[in-house]
Amino acid sequence: MTPDAAQHEFVCPICGGTLLIAPCAVEQITACPLCHEDMTIPAMLDADDADLSAGEPDDDELNALRIQQRSTLRRAVYRSRSYAIIAAIVCVVASVQLAQFAYRAIRANSAGWAVAYLFAMIGGAIGAVYFYRRAVAFNQEAKRPELSAPAQPPDFSSLNDGSQQWQNLHDVR
Repeated sequence: MTPDAAQHEFVCPICGGTLLIAPCAVEQITACPLCHEDMTIPAMLDADDADLSAGEPDDDELNALRIQQRSTLRRAVYRSRSYAIIAAIVCVVASVQLAQFAYRAIRANSAGWAVAYLFAMIGGAIGAVYFYRRAVAFNQEAKRPELSAPAQPPDFSSLNDGSQQWQNLHDVR
């Protein structure tokens, strides 16, 4: 068996790039090398293992490992968003400080330092915009629901309004 035969193609749902991944019996969470976004790769088995696992029940929704991976991913998104916000604030503060340095350098007739401070200030502003956009992207990812909408809406016709409970209590006497 060649190394290419043991790998499967997986398409990133965010950027559409294709990845070659090795089959694994459990679901994995990994970062896309193209867009650097976290994504879930479903469990895949080789053709040999597929025959053995055909009779096993599919309890993917209640899998403790999957729940742990999802909660770890959610905490990582919150942490990354916080880091991006802090980095954006640091870049803004650094840009303001560099603007003050550039003003003082201009007043002191030091054109070389003034130009250096202005270029560094522009770099800080670009960094602030970049980290702000990353924070917005992490915030959108954190707000994205974990569960998708059901294929069919739930049927509530068999449920009552709860008044039957009162009658049941009255009948106990």
